Amino acid sequence: MAQARPAAVPAPSSARPPQGHADAARWPALESLAGDIKRMDDVVADAYLFGPEPTTTTRRARTGRRREGRHAEDGAADDARGATAGAAVDSWLAPWQPSELAAVDDLARLAGVTRDSVVLDLGCGDGRAVLWLAKTRGCAAVGWDAAPECVATAARLRDADADVPRERTAFRCVDFATPEPLADERGAAAADARRATVAYAYLLREGLLRVRATLERVADLAPPGLVLVTNTYHFRDGEFWPCVGELGALKAWRRPCER
Repeated sequence: MAQARPAAVPAPSSARPPQGHADAARWPALESLAGDIKRMDDVVADAYLFGPEPTTTTRRARTGRRREGRHAEDGAADDARGATAGAAVDSWLAPWQPSELAAVDDLARLAGVTRDSVVLDLGCGDGRAVLWLAKTRGCAAVGWDAAPECVATAARLRDADADVPRERTAFRCVDFATPEPLADERGAAAADARRATVAYAYLLREGLLRVRATLERVADLAPPGLVLVTNTYHFRDGEFWPCVGELGALKAWRRPCER
């Protein structure tokens, strides 16, 4: 799926802007950034679907699915490919679909985000939710992602947008599928959790179920009253904390003792 460029980053045209143009000085960075975004679909989607270092077999499975309907293969090969892809589905955490900025605005309204808030985005992808919140709400925001390519691109997007308060944002490569990264209370991930007032998780339902222990640990470390916001995919009644609010495709959750 092609990645939509955030509105804050001007899309380079085929011609370099003239000397003195507002974008002239950052043109080399923008050209490099455009290349990063163009490559994100294949590189980062592979990391999400098959882990950070996809094997030849899993790459072939993904390529085969993409070409389905264009290149017929024999039944045995199709069966093998389907089995490989099916096993890979078990490792999915997030949909490869960036948050729409309208949904990020809804997140801010639903969770009551202010300049004093600290938002922790679990599965930040290219970082657009983090950057948009910091830019429009003035809050601090931190993005975690298991894919190094996502973290690197999010940092480049931040650096390319002069309107984003860099000191209020951070991106870290954190495998949050388990609470293990939070075990070291002196580590960066634990420090992020201790500051968080809002957690955002645009994850598949299966992903949400897998990260419940991580979310519990984040809530243990965070100030009282942490609000979790999920997007599109949600817990069912009784699977996790009670739902305390809804807005559009979003739901807010809070531990019972903190309601």
